[in-house]
Amino acid sequence: RLSVGSVPQDLSSVAWAVATSLQRDNASSALLGRISAEAEGRVREFVPQDLAMTAWAFAKVAFRDGKLLRLFADEALDRKCECNGQNISNIVWSLATIREKHEPLMALVASAHAETVQGLGPQELSNIVWSFSTLQRKSEI
Repeated sequence: RLSVGSVPQDLSSVAWAVATSLQRDNASSALLGRISAEAEGRVREFVPQDLAMTAWAFAKVAFRDGKLLRLFADEALDRKCECNGQNISNIVWSLATIREKHEPLMALVASAHAETVQGLGPQELSNIVWSFSTLQRKSEI
């Protein structure tokens, strides 16, 4: 019997491991389902990196959990001062990958100037542009 994480970092690390493994089976899906169920009630305990990593992992394996990703986006908005460019771009990319819109986060990203966001480099900017295009959101990024 497997016990999933006692802290959010454990949940995000296990989700990352599933996403980077070659396993795409019922056991992997069941594990992500358990991670999702536990994470939903503990979103406020996640640090921005764990929000972003967990969101990325779910999107990477196309585990469509829009509710959880919207909760992560809400949390990123609430804690935008703690988030860096990579955190934000990974969450935005994750939402776009599963075709889930979160207008408040997209509006924040659209209104931010690239030079004012810590850690917003070429990769992060390209992820954001791809996300806006995928979700057909117009902006002057």
